[in-house]
Amino acid sequence: MDEKEISRVIDRIEILDLLGRYCLTLDAHNIDGWVECFTENGAFGDGERAVVGRDKLRAYAEIHTRIGARHITSSPVHHIAENGLSATGFASTLVTVATPRGFRVLMTGGYRDLLKKVDSRWLIARRWVEFQRLPDDPDVDIPSQDPDVAAIHRTLMDAFSRFSELL
Repeated sequence: MDEKEISRVIDRIEILDLLGRYCLTLDAHNIDGWVECFTENGAFGDGERAVVGRDKLRAYAEIHTRIGARHITSSPVHHIAENGLSATGFASTLVTVATPRGFRVLMTGGYRDLLKKVDSRWLIARRWVEFQRLPDDPDVDIPSQDPDVAAIHRTLMDAFSRFSELL
């Protein structure tokens, strides 16, 4: 294995570590740790809207940490650019929440990522949520259908609306 191949393997390990920190810091209510997973102007988005910049990401995370979520992200596949300074990819995710009647699924889907290497550290420049939809009715807002999850989902969507901007 030559030096370039070794560097790519190290980059892949560092990207996996970043993806793990993203989930674990948010679930542990480590807001600063989660925000530090993003570039200074990093974006967390859905559709045409995004929470942009570390200050707004921090405000969003403060509300997100109150819902008792667990993020289980798997199957990450990211392609590192030839220059080694950016990567694009996708990872599947499942988010659960604790409710008085047990654990419930808040969402399933995935994250579509643009990662950047900044000062030798991989960071999220852009992370877009892609929600899994009903095959026969993609407009159904699945989380709002479960009474144990609906209020939690509404809290997150309200926070996302408050701190996001139209791009």
